[in-house]
Amino acid sequence: AWARIVARTPGSKFLFVRPEGATPTFCANIRAVFATEGVSGDRVLFQPVRGRHLPFYNHMDISLDTFPQTGGTTTCESLWMGVPVVSKVGAAVFERLSYSVLHNVDLGDLCGETVDDYVDIAVKLAHTPVRIGELRRGMRARLKASPLGDPRQFALDYYAMIEGALK
Repeated sequence: AWARIVARTPGSKFLFVRPEGATPTFCANIRAVFATEGVSGDRVLFQPVRGRHLPFYNHMDISLDTFPQTGGTTTCESLWMGVPVVSKVGAAVFERLSYSVLHNVDLGDLCGETVDDYVDIAVKLAHTPVRIGELRRGMRARLKASPLGDPRQFALDYYAMIEGALK
């Protein structure tokens, strides 16, 4: 899916920020997958870091969520750093973490139900730089104004929901 998105977004690059980026075999395998979609290897970049990744959000326009295991902390970090996240929603809890976060900041439209939806949403967003700019500039305020910006109330609501489910 990531390769399809990059292929449909001329001039774009894919930045993979994880420790695995230091492994030549891993990098070669990822580049080979992207090549099947016509994406040249020089458009796939690797930053082999762990724990020092936040500055790399300054080089991103869009964060592409993983699936089926979606982000939680990484989705919040991306948004805090001003980078919108595109996510795929599944049925299981671990497939809906990013959806929950994005829905709470009124960005549920960045979540797709299918892989094709996910790709289309990311490509559409990539071709809408004005929206990306607006999101970047207003993302922290959006987070602070959302239920996620009020952890005490969020926790109270969460525990009330669990209590209600147990009844």
